[in-house]
Amino acid sequence: MMQKKTRIGIGFGSNLGHCEDNIRNAIVLLGQSGLGKIKISSFIETNPVGFESSNTFKNCVGLFETLLQPQEVLTILMDTEQKLGRIRRDASGYIDRIIDLDLLFYGELIYNDEELVLPHPRLHERDFVLLPLCEVYAHWMHPLLNQTVKQLLENRQREDSK
Repeated sequence: MMQKKTRIGIGFGSNLGHCEDNIRNAIVLLGQSGLGKIKISSFIETNPVGFESSNTFKNCVGLFETLLQPQEVLTILMDTEQKLGRIRRDASGYIDRIIDLDLLFYGELIYNDEELVLPHPRLHERDFVLLPLCEVYAHWMHPLLNQTVKQLLENRQREDSK
């Protein structure tokens, strides 16, 4: 019997170097690592969140499918960041980065350990995730908030307009 592939969402961000090329290179490496690409959103330009920088980000979201387990996907994402030159600091806080890959969701799985929380705990708070995710998978249902991506984005936009 064939095992069913799980649909996953990956957030891409870059604010150093040739940002769109950095993201495209990450997408190629993920494909070579066994993640099957379904669809990639348009790029959007955003200001940094959580830290000050004069470098704006390019962001997008990709839908992939995989037979791998969530921890295996996380390892691939971190290895891909390292291959593309990302340097992680031990200190807390955000800094400029050549590439940032976040596992946003893994099917409908709810998961929480020291290294990985699914769905991503701040997914619903970040327009730079919700906007491109809405483009590629607006009807994905957040398993904890019981709202689609489209509803989460509409709620954020209502809050921002107050």
